[in-house]
Amino acid sequence: RAELTAILCIGETKQQRDAGEANRVVAGQLAASVPDGATPANLVIAYEPIWAIGTGVVPTGEQIVQMHALIRKGLTDRFGSAGAGMRILYGGSVKPDNAAAILSLPQVGGALVGGASLKARDFLGILAGAPEDQSDLVREMARYISPRPGTTPHRLTVEAARNMLAIVERAAHYKSK
Repeated sequence: RAELTAILCIGETKQQRDAGEANRVVAGQLAASVPDGATPANLVIAYEPIWAIGTGVVPTGEQIVQMHALIRKGLTDRFGSAGAGMRILYGGSVKPDNAAAILSLPQVGGALVGGASLKARDFLGILAGAPEDQSDLVREMARYISPRPGTTPHRLTVEAARNMLAIVERAAHYKSK
């Protein structure tokens, strides 16, 4: 087996949110999309409001918490303790200037980073905003980097991102010559 973890993205449109249908839409997507054999080891849920993707517009912290709580309830109602252990990420215009606030919200187990992951400086800013005690994003990335003795996953990943940024900047400098 490939030991892959699926990330299921669910979220509403701006029209659905404005019409007061966001909860119904997201709950329906969750119920219809999560297979019966889902476990914390093979599935991660990402709440990604469609209207926030790539727009720079982000739901309020209260809206994110409310939607994550709705998703958590749907998972625990269906899967019990396994549902309680499934990670719920937030995705939708995660940037360096809002990452710390989003990642510190209750029920938010990490971030699904889109376009900002393609810009080394932005990605480093997002990593720096990840709280040490809730840095699933950082720990997940750290799995792919060989740790040096005495370093924590968070420090290791931030160090790796800084190194990546330095490499990208050096490459851009040489390319411009």
